[in-house]
Amino acid sequence: MQQPGERGPEEHRARLDGGDDRVRDTLPLAPVFGLAGWNGPGMVHDWSFSGTRRVLAYARTILPAPALTGTPFDVQVHSLEGDVRHRVDELRMRWLARDSLRAGWERPVAALDPLPDRISAIPVEGSPEAFELWIAGPHWWAATTIGARTVVIEAHDVTIDLIGLERIGGAEVEDLLAERRRWLDAHRL
Repeated sequence: MQQPGERGPEEHRARLDGGDDRVRDTLPLAPVFGLAGWNGPGMVHDWSFSGTRRVLAYARTILPAPALTGTPFDVQVHSLEGDVRHRVDELRMRWLARDSLRAGWERPVAALDPLPDRISAIPVEGSPEAFELWIAGPHWWAATTIGARTVVIEAHDVTIDLIGLERIGGAEVEDLLAERRRWLDAHRL
């Protein structure tokens, strides 16, 4: 039985088809980077059709339904316009807020140290690229500028030596859209 306000199967598919078509149509507007050689599922996670923000998300295993206090993803790759450190600070603050919710209490959030913990090389298209790296236990963020794009990697419980990036084209985006479709169909989001 369909609940009031719930989409029927045809409407659900039409909505997904339209979104997938817009991703395909806007892919050429701005470069987007994803993980090279990742062995788990990956999908389009957040995509601005103007090209200002594109996020691809990856997991090591089949993704569970989303929880209010966390994310099912192990790695997210943000390709966007704007200042590298500003985006890293936003992601770090969001993680701290989720962390305090998971702990079941709210704690004051101290000002973040804007300086990275170190500089690390991450392969981009097979060549090492210098990334600023911030570390908080098993969670880390790496950021750089490639051409005119800011690239930020957010990861949890994944070692940096497992990470390499490649530019995503039409064939790769089809695989990412197909995985997203499977996940959305399974969870009817």
